[in-house]
Amino acid sequence: MLILLMIGKIIGIVLLVIAIVIAVILLVPMRYRLVAASEEKCADFKLKWLLGLVTFTAGYKEEFHYKLRIAGIPVLPKKGKKQNKENVEASDEKTEKKKKKASLWDRIKRVFGIVKAFFEEGVLSAVMPILQTFLVRIRPRELSGRVAFGFEDPATTGEVCGGLSAIPFIFATDLAFYPDFDTEETYFDGNVKARGHIFIVHVLIFVISLFRKKEVRRFISIVQRSRKKAKK
Repeated sequence: MLILLMIGKIIGIVLLVIAIVIAVILLVPMRYRLVAASEEKCADFKLKWLLGLVTFTAGYKEEFHYKLRIAGIPVLPKKGKKQNKENVEASDEKTEKKKKKASLWDRIKRVFGIVKAFFEEGVLSAVMPILQTFLVRIRPRELSGRVAFGFEDPATTGEVCGGLSAIPFIFATDLAFYPDFDTEETYFDGNVKARGHIFIVHVLIFVISLFRKKEVRRFISIVQRSRKKAKK
């Protein structure tokens, strides 16, 4: 009987520890900061969690880079084995070819193509109630800058404006939008600064709610096809 009582206490302690860990993961906020500028063609994003125990940084300046650290130890990207001089030179040559094939603006156009598909597939109207709730929960406590944009099709520009106006907090900040309905080509220009925090429990609820929508699943398949074409 005493042994069963001890086993029960041990199981209870283990379950309590698991519950505390889950609560920490779900309820401790991840704090983020974003700075982006199209003129300098650069962007920097930093996220801290558990008082800096976990940090993630990402950015773009000439090339995309990212780093994940846990307790100050680099986890991603993983360092590969040392290569000999010939392999390094061959790798550099391949990298240069890839850069020539896919310029920054080609990538931006591809992103805008995906955004256009997002509206054409009716994803926005399907997920708007879920998106509004999620954006309010993760909204930046500080948001400023200016963004000018336009699409080849003025109707798409109008739909983007409509989507932005449906975000409850977006126009209550220092972030200004300048839609261009007269442009003959797709473009994006501006700079943005943001700071806020995110709870993982809100992200989890949001992701589950999204995948329940058939429009979202259809849009994901379109994005996957776009990535395959870009790799060719």
